[in-house]
Amino acid sequence: MSNYNKPKKKYTLLLICFGLLCIGAIIWLKLLGDKRTSSDRDIPVAPQDSSNVVAVPDTSIEVGTLPSSPDTFDVATPDSIGKDRRPPFEAGDEDGYLAGMDDGAAHTPRASYDESNSFKTINERAAYVRGYREGYAKGFEDGSKGRQFNISSNN
Repeated sequence: MSNYNKPKKKYTLLLICFGLLCIGAIIWLKLLGDKRTSSDRDIPVAPQDSSNVVAVPDTSIEVGTLPSSPDTFDVATPDSIGKDRRPPFEAGDEDGYLAGMDDGAAHTPRASYDESNSFKTINERAAYVRGYREGYAKGFEDGSKGRQFNISSNN
């Protein structure tokens, strides 16, 4: 039985020696890598702390050579954000269908009904509302029957 335990002791001893060798190598390399401790004693920061070294900004550029930029930037003009590019009737039909479909699926009539729009002329607004009403009716019917986007359910 004692012969069986000898290889375990040998491998354990080798593992401990290898670990100590690695720790010693790490400490030696750390000391070797810190050049401030051995040669550069004139550095104005603490020799053991490498986080104190900070770059000094170059302030030799005159103020007139750098371009000035405003503090705020316009992302887009206000009238391009709310402008719908779809034809008014088509936009109303699509928006109404989606709102009606959601309300029909939830069995809550007119919960998200909203005819408001951002079209400029009265005729465009009227066309949007006409399309919205038609689309909402179709969407509510499809949603209440479980046919979202005209996909029949397998229930």
